[in-house]
Amino acid sequence: MKNKIIATVMAVTMVFGGAVCPLASVVGSTTITASADELVSGNFKYRYLNDGTIAIYQYLGSEAEVVIPDTIEGKNVTTLWDNAFYMNKAIKKVVIGNNVRDIGSRVFSFCESLSDLTIGDNVTRIYVSAFAGCKSLETVKLPAGLKELGDYAFSGCSNLKTIDLGNEITILPQQCFRGCEKLENVKLPQKLYRIDNSCFESCTSLKELKLPDGIWWLRECMVNKTKDLTIEIPANATNIEQYTFVGAENLTIKGYAGSYIEKFAKDNGIKFVLIGNDAKKIGKLGDVNLDGSINVADIAMIASHIKGIKALTGDSLKAADVNGDGNVNVADIAMIASHIKGIKALS
Repeated sequence: MKNKIIATVMAVTMVFGGAVCPLASVVGSTTITASADELVSGNFKYRYLNDGTIAIYQYLGSEAEVVIPDTIEGKNVTTLWDNAFYMNKAIKKVVIGNNVRDIGSRVFSFCESLSDLTIGDNVTRIYVSAFAGCKSLETVKLPAGLKELGDYAFSGCSNLKTIDLGNEITILPQQCFRGCEKLENVKLPQKLYRIDNSCFESCTSLKELKLPDGIWWLRECMVNKTKDLTIEIPANATNIEQYTFVGAENLTIKGYAGSYIEKFAKDNGIKFVLIGNDAKKIGKLGDVNLDGSINVADIAMIASHIKGIKALTGDSLKAADVNGDGNVNVADIAMIASHIKGIKALS
């Protein structure tokens, strides 16, 4: 599989267009060797692997439903070899049994009619472009124990709406979901620590993304060409590359006060919303003394700040800037007074 990585990258780039951002390294580098003998069982060509198990390397049939056998000649089928079903237009349903461990590069790439996919619980590696261009797929549930997912794995799955990525994946590779225009729901693994270049590029239906607590590295163009997306990012995320959020329209980042991502968002003009106890503490704008109500006591504190008697800091300073212009002055006092008098309520 490894010896085809360069060809795969070139082919997918031509199909989906060149990437704007620099690309990360290809995920999945295990080399599997097999005997040269070409054997046939039913509609499957297969070979023996060095460990005595079997790899299916070509599908000969034209059925709409395909079940990958658990065994052939009494030996476990553990591998679907590169290109085994590549560009097959007939198959609509595939069931992959529990003996399969590896799904090779481009195995189901551009199987445009494939809409029903069951992946066995023991698959631990899915290689480059394995399901790229499967435009009829709508829902995918990956095995809980899946550890490696290759670059471009689901690129161009234009009707994919929901995906569950299991529990064990630590890296989401480059362009993994690029062009998944209808993707709405993504269940991310709790062990995830890195999301690579252009992973969610052009996922225009994706509106919310909550990153797990262990995430700390976000790479360039991660959400390029998304629209109205809100991302919740934990405090551990401290390695944010310069162009991570480039090209995202109306992006909102949710995070914790004092976190690296709060500073990053503000330095780059990205809308930032507090979460957790800090958001609760601030409460409504105008509640300068943080007592849960807005009254003349809050006006007095702002006046003291303006006169240089006692400066506002932290959450009180944020609550005092009711007009959101970055300054605390008499304009904010006027708005609070209008609110107290019932003339115009603060939003």
